[in-house]
Amino acid sequence: MLRLPRLVALSSLACLWATSVVSCLAPSESGASVSARPNVLFLIADDLNTRLGCYGDVAARTPAIDRLAAEGVRFERAYVQGAVCTPSRKSFLTGKSTKTVGILSENYMKQNPGAMTVGKYFRRAGYQTIAIGKVEHTDEYQDKDAWDIRAKDAGNQDNHGKQRNPVYDDADPKRQVAMVDVRRAGAKTMDGARADRLIQFLETERDSQKPFFAALGFHSPHEPHDTTAEYIGWHPADRMPLDLAPSQANPALPYSMPSLPAKLTEAKRRQIIQGYYAAVSSMDAEVERVLAYLKEKGQLDNTIIVLTSDHGYHLGFRDLWMKHTVYPQVARVPLIVRYPAVAARGAAAPGIVELLDLFPTFAELAGLPIPDGLDGRSLVPQLRNPKAPGKPAAFIEFVTNRQVAAQWAAELGRRDPPVPAELMPPGVNVTSKAVYTEQWCYIERYGSNERELYDLQRDPSAYINLVDRSEHQPVVAQLAAKLHAFYPKTK
Repeated sequence: MLRLPRLVALSSLACLWATSVVSCLAPSESGASVSARPNVLFLIADDLNTRLGCYGDVAARTPAIDRLAAEGVRFERAYVQGAVCTPSRKSFLTGKSTKTVGILSENYMKQNPGAMTVGKYFRRAGYQTIAIGKVEHTDEYQDKDAWDIRAKDAGNQDNHGKQRNPVYDDADPKRQVAMVDVRRAGAKTMDGARADRLIQFLETERDSQKPFFAALGFHSPHEPHDTTAEYIGWHPADRMPLDLAPSQANPALPYSMPSLPAKLTEAKRRQIIQGYYAAVSSMDAEVERVLAYLKEKGQLDNTIIVLTSDHGYHLGFRDLWMKHTVYPQVARVPLIVRYPAVAARGAAAPGIVELLDLFPTFAELAGLPIPDGLDGRSLVPQLRNPKAPGKPAAFIEFVTNRQVAAQWAAELGRRDPPVPAELMPPGVNVTSKAVYTEQWCYIERYGSNERELYDLQRDPSAYINLVDRSEHQPVVAQLAAKLHAFYPKTK
């Protein structure tokens, strides 16, 4: 059901589900006025962490994203709900927690075809909707009723002269850790082709009688990192920042990681980081093209623009180079909202928010009723006043499966002394669950007895585990209670 304006007669409720949302709204909120609603441009990056200029990274070169932040609100503590693509995207597209949509690759839309998604909601409200690139993840997870146009593979990228640069683990030369694809300078990347497809839609397929809701999925930061020689030149390898553990860092716990850490030379580490930064710069160039087009057509300020990522990315933290953990590098993502009619300009919002808050935010910004049953809450109060309080906590979870657990057990059992067997229960999925507050990150692994506590104000990268220190036991108890209330322990 929806929170409907009082002007809506009770007799109209029956038509709400039989026809489109827009036909059942009050006259002042539908009909002739639908064309006056703002457009929506939802920019979804793949594997983008907060290593951006606007988030204080001096090595990053992201002028378009930085300018977007300078013209809108930048959320400092935005968290995802899943540590990999599918659960995270299911969550923010439905506005529901992974407790509902699933922590792994469960097909929530196939099992619940009537479930509401943000695309379906705006389409029923009279918007013309289009999804380009990776939005839901793969086709099988699509909401078939969400998009007027679905263009997953935009095509037309320039592969001529593309060089593939794999990086292998020094400890296991057959294990590829990363791949950097470098195209010739000026070549079109996959994201370039996707930006072309959006501009084509706006030029030739746009229904001028309707506002549009466009979801554009960027790929470049995802491995293989996709970039060109130009952007590689922007980021000299010897200037790339290394994520080095402090001397007092605790060793990784057995189930804290999805796979064994990679052992790499400094040169290899810098090569991967260079490729990632260059890929982000190449994506940034496509953001610039899209925003420039909207400005040229006089549509920039009438378009709600949101840029975020499905999750963050490790770049050497504890010798990891992808995602799949609940540590801050993965759990925290960039989130920028530009909409001059509502959002403050050039402001930082320090309060905690979650990506499942986006669905109700889009609805309220567009002047639509917020559907009941969403787990998120609108960010409009923080867009108007960035200093407004956020949530008391954010939650994220991820599963380490049996195969990976067995790999860890075999490796750690060979250590001297070996890791105690009780930390490595055989044949059990271990689920990492974390709660984030403004100061703390507390992690438990359901299926083992691992626990971790990090003071994010003093240790933002989460290297020093404080969970066993006596002075922190009251904090541990408080956060454990909060975590168990949100994720009940069943075993």
